[in-house]
Amino acid sequence: NLFDFILKNENKKNTHFTPASELKNLLKTVPFNEVKHLVPEDSWLYKECSKATENEMMVHFYEGDLEIDYIDLAQPLIEYERRNEDYETYLREQTGMFLLITGHLKANNLFSSNDDGAFGLVVLGDVEVQNMVIGGSEIHILQDLKVSDLLWGNYNHGSLYVACEIFARLILMTEEYG
Repeated sequence: NLFDFILKNENKKNTHFTPASELKNLLKTVPFNEVKHLVPEDSWLYKECSKATENEMMVHFYEGDLEIDYIDLAQPLIEYERRNEDYETYLREQTGMFLLITGHLKANNLFSSNDDGAFGLVVLGDVEVQNMVIGGSEIHILQDLKVSDLLWGNYNHGSLYVACEIFARLILMTEEYG
């Protein structure tokens, strides 16, 4: 499938990136109320999380610049197939609504293996990736988006908001992706 192809053929020049399996150890899980001042107020994420009672909605939070091999927004902390091996991490992942990164994000690949529902993403800095294949989530990038190869948004359950500029070799938006 496409995700296997992307992961197997990623650009190897960025081998210094943190392995994706370490993301669960890098993120803090915090109540939305602690970080809501960082989230765009006009976003669906902000509106939905603001409706919840105190400490009901959680956010997976990273302070600073993050360099990671890849992020799968459908299951950013643990692969679904491994949920029984690390059930505590699986439950922690289920409490979060989105990932919030206060700095820049650099990754080989940013994707969602499920375009019918995935974690949201808010990045206060630039995002720089080799490939970005997304769907099923709301993504806000408050600076530039730089994709060296493919930017593909798929399906109507998802949206991408970039405050500044988008740079990509190829951009595809399919099945009513907005």
